Amino acid sequence: MGISLADQTMDFLFSCGVGFVLGAFYELFRFYRIIMRPGKVLVFFQDLFYWTVCGVATFLFIFWANAGEIRGFLIVGELLGAVIYYCTLGWLMLQNARLVARILHRISMFLKKYVWTPLTKPFRLLWRAIRKRTGKIGQTTKKVGISAKNRLKKHRALLYNLFNGIRLSGSKKAGKGE
Repeated sequence: MGISLADQTMDFLFSCGVGFVLGAFYELFRFYRIIMRPGKVLVFFQDLFYWTVCGVATFLFIFWANAGEIRGFLIVGELLGAVIYYCTLGWLMLQNARLVARILHRISMFLKKYVWTPLTKPFRLLWRAIRKRTGKIGQTTKKVGISAKNRLKKHRALLYNLFNGIRLSGSKKAGKGE
């Protein structure tokens, strides 16, 4: 026994709702990308996660609405719902995301200039003084290392290096097969 036209219409409208919700879910990723400007690898994994969630949501919806029978109008309904979201609320959210990103950038610049920089200035001055002192120690240890290297025996003067290439009588070199 098939499903009635009224049930198919309701399933189509529900699928439009699922598509609308999935479009709104993607908005979270768009908002994050506008504010944080992530790299290509992170965007790849975000998209992979999003499409996995979409696949699972579509599977569960089709399983619930149509007992697991895939109907084309359900997929089209999801796509239509996502397009409706993108063309209506998605556009408004995108404009607001850009506005929020500009506001957050201005707030962070203000905090950096008037809060972070004055708090870290004493530590930067202390670090410069430490680096100046340790720089002299580093130069001294470098000079000591060079002079210690010069005191070592010369490579050619060691006894085993003198006989390295000379074949003693009665001995055979390994690997020659004589």
